[in-house]
Amino acid sequence: MVEDQNPDIVFVYLNSALPHERIRSLWALSECGYSGAVQIFGRCEPKFLESLNTDGADCALTMLPPLQKPVKAERIHQIIQDQKLIVTAASTAGMSLSNALLRNLVTFLYQPKFDLKTQYDGRI
Repeated sequence: MVEDQNPDIVFVYLNSALPHERIRSLWALSECGYSGAVQIFGRCEPKFLESLNTDGADCALTMLPPLQKPVKAERIHQIIQDQKLIVTAASTAGMSLSNALLRNLVTFLYQPKFDLKTQYDGRI
């Protein structure tokens, strides 16, 4: 999706990922030539988030300051404004995050985990 659509910003949620998967996601973005901003967030130790942010910058990614969970909608809206991702054409000037969601200008992707060895898919 990143290669096909080249989104302006990618949010990477770190909570359920294993440590090696966390850096691998940044390497994958770098390898496909992703040129937008990367926002990592999760309930991780602040030092770990900072370290991962440094790793992303070392991969030539544009890393935004990491966020601790919980992340409120107002903070996401502020990030979008700070990155100047709101379309400024007369018909959409000052568009809110909720309007962008309604117009399908924001895409959410979820990569489910599946353990091949145990066939466990994370559902209870």
